[in-house]
Amino acid sequence: ELAGKLMARSRQIRAERYGMTADEAVDAALKEMSEEAVTLSQLKKRNTYLNNKAFSTELGRIQSSWGDAPREGLMASYVGSNVLRRGAQLSIDADQKGLAREWRNGLDADVERNGKADIFRTGDLDRDAMRALDEMYKDNPNMTGIDKDAREFADILYKWQETYRISANNAGAYIKRMADYITHQNHDMFKVRNAVGTMGSLKDRFPFRLKYDEEGNFKAWRDFVMPRLDAARTFGGHPEPEAWLKHFWRNLASGEHLQSGTTTNSGYMAEGSLASRLSAPRLLHFNGPDARFEYDKMFGRGQTLYERVSLQLEYGAHNVALMRRLGPNPAQTHQRLKTAARLLTEQSVASRDANLWKTDEQFIDAYYDEITGAANMPGASPVASALRSTRALQTISKLGGALISSISDTAVAASELKYQGMTGVEAWKTQLDGVFQGRGRRGLVRAERMRLASELGVAVDHLRSATWSRFSAQDALPGWMARGQHLFFKLNGLMWWTDTLRMANAQAMSHRFGMMARRNISELDAGAQRVFELFDITGDEWDLMRSRAITQVEGKEYFTPKGADHITDVEIAYLLQKEGVSATERRVNERRELIKTKFRDLFA
Repeated sequence: ELAGKLMARSRQIRAERYGMTADEAVDAALKEMSEEAVTLSQLKKRNTYLNNKAFSTELGRIQSSWGDAPREGLMASYVGSNVLRRGAQLSIDADQKGLAREWRNGLDADVERNGKADIFRTGDLDRDAMRALDEMYKDNPNMTGIDKDAREFADILYKWQETYRISANNAGAYIKRMADYITHQNHDMFKVRNAVGTMGSLKDRFPFRLKYDEEGNFKAWRDFVMPRLDAARTFGGHPEPEAWLKHFWRNLASGEHLQSGTTTNSGYMAEGSLASRLSAPRLLHFNGPDARFEYDKMFGRGQTLYERVSLQLEYGAHNVALMRRLGPNPAQTHQRLKTAARLLTEQSVASRDANLWKTDEQFIDAYYDEITGAANMPGASPVASALRSTRALQTISKLGGALISSISDTAVAASELKYQGMTGVEAWKTQLDGVFQGRGRRGLVRAERMRLASELGVAVDHLRSATWSRFSAQDALPGWMARGQHLFFKLNGLMWWTDTLRMANAQAMSHRFGMMARRNISELDAGAQRVFELFDITGDEWDLMRSRAITQVEGKEYFTPKGADHITDVEIAYLLQKEGVSATERRVNERRELIKTKFRDLFA
């Protein structure tokens, strides 16, 4: 097997480097594989440590706050709990949503600040922007002939793509910086599966077929993609390229490429390892950015480059947050935590009857599927897809007056703010301010509000829905129905109502904590202290943040989690010393990120 890999890689190298002899190609391949073996050995050790650390940290949280109810504690770690216990709402689900919103809103704030948001989002600059991105990932980029606006757009996309890549690598992945990366490759399984319809007339695009033509759809996809591939890099001297391509197509068409389990013999790439899947090498290599643009336009998820990068940031943030809490191999940590929770349940007199563990385990597995995305995986059956569309249509038909019934949301939101320590007048004033102020004028005002929303980790559904409606694997609806849902809720006002209230409430909380920044934690009111307990925020963490987390937006002071980036290494090292942990560069960075995550989850 090793010899086969060596020869395949040597053929690929020789095809890439004109004039190289066979012996030189073998030597180059051998050197490359030796270096990779050393790297994988180091990664295996690092990820073993990260997995063990994740297990011990989560188990420690369960034992300290949920010693009498370990089952509930494990579920709280996954999706949170309203029970008043330390860290009850500091869940993986909250981490994922907060990080995804920070990145997604950050991208949108940069686009708004540039002043060319409408141009960037239309897709008119996509081809040139992809050419610019292609150059950015090269050692010696050449931007000659590329539109200036497209270069500015590419700069923004590059910034956020690198944010994701570096964050994923710090969490346990090993994503290399590739010369032809451009963006993360994505494939719409429905478009790939029905390639004849995707490339054909409108009647051919109807997703339900009594008789499915697998061979015809594969050939249509193959005939489109083959002329656009760099054959040497894609097939690497494979003796049967068409057979390999058909196997790859089947994985795309069935949705198997969306699953997280991976098995190889490298040691680093382990079964169930999320880091393995994120680090997997690219299989399709296109012969240039134009070819990649044409493929993404035809078979990619999303209609524009902006949408595809937004999707990458959303899913990437979910994966990074998951690995930060459960390690590079979440499936393994999940099994270990379940075993530990069962043993603790059996040992605890105050806990539920241990004989009920099988039912408990089903709930825990269901929550785990939620945070990994397995519960939202799109089905492969065309019948199931048609039924989902039917259910969505029924939902729309019954929610025409949804905005009217949502007026009561203000009472719920005001009640939550009062629980956190606001007076009744302040809580209701926040709701009215949100309705009358909206999201702000286009341009710098909205950009600053979006920046604040990004730092607070607040969801903005008009952006997410507009972007996701065409391709989200998580909503698992065909594009036409998802677009219809988005348009419906936009026209009936529900999306605007939800966005404005959500942003208004988060900004009110942020402003309130900004006004309290001069007090230590013991001087805060009972509501604020209660919220801090739910998110496991300590007095030391509050003291480090309150002098650094204040930002100005439209003349008002706001407290944002971004302040954690300004805490010095020395201060973090001192905090770790107080906690009995030796300070290393990695631990300092992880502790700083944990502080930021706690405050971001509070606002998200």
